[in-house]
Amino acid sequence: MGKDGVLARLADNPHRRLVEDTIQEMRWWACFRDDRPSRVEGTAQASAKSKRTALTTRAFVPIKKTKPKIGRNEPCTCGSGKKYKKCCGA
Repeated sequence: MGKDGVLARLADNPHRRLVEDTIQEMRWWACFRDDRPSRVEGTAQASAKSKRTALTTRAFVPIKKTKPKIGRNEPCTCGSGKKYKKCCGA
C-alpha cells in the first residue's frame, strides 16, 4: 500500500480529517453547549452554600509547638556532648 492508498483511506476516516470549521467541530463539547445553567445562577448558589457552611463549621486552629526545634548540628539535649544528628536525631 503506497502513500496515495494510505491518504485515501485516512480521508474516509472522520477522526483523521482536516478540521475546516472549528466551531462546528467543537459544538458538542460540554463547555460549549447552551443547555448549561448560567454562571450567575451557579455563583449565587455557591455563595449561599458557603455562607451556610461558614456558620456551621469551626475555624481551623493551628497547633503551636511548645518546644523549639532542635537543629541537626546543635548539641544533643540528652547531655551526651554529641551533635543531635549523631545522637538522638539519628
